[in-house]
Amino acid sequence: MFSRLNKPAIGVTGPDRGGYPAWFFTRIAVRRAGGRAVRIRPGKRVDPEILDGLIIGGGADIDPGRYSETIDDIAEHQKKGTVDEKESGGIIAWLVAPVIMLIRKLFSLGSIPVDLERDKLEHKFLDIAVQKKWPVLGICRGAQFLNVFWGGNLHPNIIGFYTEEPKIESVYPRKKITITKGSHLEGILQKDTCLVNSLHNQAVDRPGPDILIAATDLAGVVQAVEHKSYPFALGVQWHPEYLPQVKSQQLIFRKLVRLAASQNENKQE
Repeated sequence: MFSRLNKPAIGVTGPDRGGYPAWFFTRIAVRRAGGRAVRIRPGKRVDPEILDGLIIGGGADIDPGRYSETIDDIAEHQKKGTVDEKESGGIIAWLVAPVIMLIRKLFSLGSIPVDLERDKLEHKFLDIAVQKKWPVLGICRGAQFLNVFWGGNLHPNIIGFYTEEPKIESVYPRKKITITKGSHLEGILQKDTCLVNSLHNQAVDRPGPDILIAATDLAGVVQAVEHKSYPFALGVQWHPEYLPQVKSQQLIFRKLVRLAASQNENKQE
């Protein structure tokens, strides 16, 4: 692993209000992977020079103006409105998940439709990340943000996709996804299907020109994206930080930290 002084610093974006559970579990995941998490919020300035990698976390919806949707369009969309025990974490999942749900509930401050200041902040840091070639991970909203940043758009509400398959909304890993062959995600997880949790109402619609769809669920909704040519920019629609009991999901953080470590080494030379 890395010494305390040489741990790669991973910036983790989030809102000014709320977002503590996601930050708490992401921080633990980064630490377990050998890195040091640095919280980034609109009201808390962080010097990009201290960072080696970036995680864009979950949270409020992205401003529809960034992908040519309107609030009226969103309102219209809203009107329409068997598990492998080993893969799901087994009995540990049933012990861990209620704790995570309770923490999320206790620290919930109510959702807001969009967070313009956070959108600006994340665009700024993602721009810097690309210039410096940091490894980037997008989680839930973060996956959507990567797609929008690179020219794609979003489905404002995905409920219409689940007419035959039920819409799963759970912190437990209950949703089956199919992973694209040859993708970075397949290389990390070393499997072509897996079970994930699901806490989202929006998803990637049209991928940006350089964005690869790396995973989909049974209803065809995009569950992961990655950049085709950028060294490492992966977005997952689920929350791997809430799956500490699933070893394969923690490999995502390990990959990010390992790549960030090379940034850290180059910085010190």
